Amino acid sequence: MFLHKDTFDSLFEVKGSSHPEILKKYLQNAVSIETFVIMDMILNFSKKFDKKLLDPVWESVSLRIKKYKSFLNIDKEKYTQTLKEIVL
Repeated sequence: MFLHKDTFDSLFEVKGSSHPEILKKYLQNAVSIETFVIMDMILNFSKKFDKKLLDPVWESVSLRIKKYKSFLNIDKEKYTQTLKEIVL
């Protein structure tokens, strides 16, 4: 699956207090915790979300991400390259 960069970027947009699409996909189990955390390790979107989303749902997910990162040992360069190949 290949995504246009604009479409990909829109997954991470926080509009007002609405959850971004990537978070909704995670909450619907369409994106695994591993994928969510790896993407955050590459893109660092959780810091932006922490500033803009002040609700208990995000706070719970944010804490889960922070705890899960310590258990995930990945080749960041490999995953970054894979992500670049997916996003045109």
